[in-house]
Amino acid sequence: MQPESNLELAARHIAEGRRIVKRQRARIARLKALGCPIQGAEHTLTVFLSTLAIFEDHERLLRERGRQPTPSPRRPTEGSTAG
Repeated sequence: MQPESNLELAARHIAEGRRIVKRQRARIARLKALGCPIQGAEHTLTVFLSTLAIFEDHERLLRERGRQPTPSPRRPTEGSTAG
């Protein structure tokens, strides 16, 4: 079994984050229906959404990095000193 790539890990985190957000939204709906306070649950949802956005940004950056050519090693230019 091969280790998970960074992109695969990011995708897994996003999928799990979306499940968590969906559950939290359902929890808020149930609390509202019962007439319970929802401020804490809404704050938690905000944190979950912020975290999900971070995961999505990270995945986007990984995808962009994957489309860029790998930079070749830099060679010292004539007249420069290495070392």
